[in-house]
Amino acid sequence: MRDEAVIDRAIGCLVGAAVGDALGAPFEFGPPGAYSARFPEPVVDGIGEMVGGGQLRWAPGQFTDDTEQSLVVAHSLLERGGIDSDDLLSRLRRWGRSANDVGSLTRAVLDSNLPADRAAFEVAAKLGRHRSASNGSLMRAAPGALFFAGAGRAGTQVAGFQLSAVTHADPRCQWMVAVQHELVRCLLGGDELEPALRSAIETVPPVVRVDLDPVLDSTWHPADGGPSNNTAIGAFAQSVWALRTFDSFERVVTAVIDLGGDTDTVAAIAGANAGARFGAHAIPERWRAKVHGYVPTDDGGEQLYDADVISDLAVQLIRSSP
Repeated sequence: MRDEAVIDRAIGCLVGAAVGDALGAPFEFGPPGAYSARFPEPVVDGIGEMVGGGQLRWAPGQFTDDTEQSLVVAHSLLERGGIDSDDLLSRLRRWGRSANDVGSLTRAVLDSNLPADRAAFEVAAKLGRHRSASNGSLMRAAPGALFFAGAGRAGTQVAGFQLSAVTHADPRCQWMVAVQHELVRCLLGGDELEPALRSAIETVPPVVRVDLDPVLDSTWHPADGGPSNNTAIGAFAQSVWALRTFDSFERVVTAVIDLGGDTDTVAAIAGANAGARFGAHAIPERWRAKVHGYVPTDDGGEQLYDADVISDLAVQLIRSSP
């Protein structure tokens, strides 16, 4: 998985996730239709649609905790040569001490002081089924999908389970990350969407398929109802709907933002998938040029990440793939 087309799609996956995150951030927890109401036509001058703002007053083009966590995952994988759950949890805890925004389930795990083999499982058990299936591990799945793209379906899905379980141990979360890993693996290889999706969900057990199948039906529309996009299943389903419905990176990402709710996260997931499908060259330059963010460093400072730095990470991840 190292030819030029695959490299382009890998960069598209990681940068696409960051772009979707930053584009969706100002509309987080807003109503459906807010994006198209503000931008009825593409804005190609000035800061474009990367306006920033939102509840946490993001700077124009700034990505959120979704991408910050993805970058933490990427560095752990590269520096440890694979999954080291203890290392990843330690890195996330350091990141979380100064992060602007951390999801409630992730925060509970980071604050638990439990080791990596217990923390997420005990928190999930305490919260119960209705509160433990959020999208927080799915939103940061892109680095693992790239790193394990050469491991085959079984290898990449097992890795998805392990990476999710650091903070999200509910089987629905683990399976959605595993499914996302396989979907990206297939798209990187140039597969069409429907065969890629079939391969991704084929191994999912009935206990999860009962919730997943209705919202992955080819006739389903988010207006028909289903799990909220702050859940792993709901966010994944909305990203698939957009991929089926629209034929460009731009339309896929803006369509899911227009669904409202957890817009930065669902756009990060859709951006990763659309980038893996259409490639980095399909990401509008006006968005690529603006996307950026900061990740805390161990010495109390911050490291700036822009599209070029994220692209370099994507190349390292895919070239490290088995």
